[in-house]
Amino acid sequence: MDDQEVKLLEYIDETWKSGPSILPEDPHARATARFWARFIDDKCYPAIWRIKKTQGKDEREKAIEEATENLKTLENLKTLENELKGKKFFGGDEIGLVDIAGNFVALWLGVTLELVGIQLLTKETFPRLCEWVDDCLYTVA
Repeated sequence: MDDQEVKLLEYIDETWKSGPSILPEDPHARATARFWARFIDDKCYPAIWRIKKTQGKDEREKAIEEATENLKTLENLKTLENELKGKKFFGGDEIGLVDIAGNFVALWLGVTLELVGIQLLTKETFPRLCEWVDDCLYTVA
């Protein structure tokens, strides 16, 4: 999800107020949601997308190595795992902006990693993230 898509979601959220909001009312919580949406977009999405789009064994192996190295050194998944502590979704009990931004990651992370044979996101290593992925996929669908 890029910056324009986030702005579009914010516009929709602010214009049509009849349904549940995807952003919190509190300004600090709104800023935090925007931060986490950007974090997912900047840190998680590119690595997964690169693996998914790569052609050829050598190029794919390089993309996998870079992605797993990036995910480990920045500890992105661990950070996201900790952010979910005590919550079903990043914003609490309801799907919000961060969950929508992360939905692409939720959808493609498991598929991409399984395709290339990496066991990075498992229920043993990241139980909250795995539960969140299931909740996102089955709640949004």
